[in-house]
Amino acid sequence: MNSKNYKFTVSIPENLALKALNYWFRHFVFDWKMGVALLILTFSVAWDFVDGELRWISYFGLGVIGIYILYVLLGYIRQRRLLRIMLKRLNEGKIEYELSEESVSVLAPYGAWQMNWDLFNGLMITDEFTLLLYETGGYSTLPSQWVPDEAIDFLIGKVKKQEGKINDARSSK
Repeated sequence: MNSKNYKFTVSIPENLALKALNYWFRHFVFDWKMGVALLILTFSVAWDFVDGELRWISYFGLGVIGIYILYVLLGYIRQRRLLRIMLKRLNEGKIEYELSEESVSVLAPYGAWQMNWDLFNGLMITDEFTLLLYETGGYSTLPSQWVPDEAIDFLIGKVKKQEGKINDARSSK
């Protein structure tokens, strides 16, 4: 069997990393299912306000909405802070990626790691960045212009093999 390895080096500017974080939050924290649930809760609470009497379900709904908003805000602030710390450690350095049939290997100024393909469950590709999604909910950001097209095709094939979700939002595919 002829195995292919793709090696490439990327540099991640802070503005691109923050765009990727915002994109990830919009697609995974504010997904449409949660939006519908919050809309239904908000409608039921508003209905009770119009009715003039708040029932226990409205208090419960207000509590859920408040906890969710707090959870999202604190999670976003935490992720943004951790991202800035990581970028500071990176200090405009380069990150080396190697994609093989068995795993993804990363060598960065702050450390090295290797993950098998079965730990990835999604891929989001835009013109600016590519997010390689972990099954634990995290992701790696790859600037799309630094990643060879063959490597993107390889990533798509590996994620499809894992039955992961692929969102290819590039303007030219």
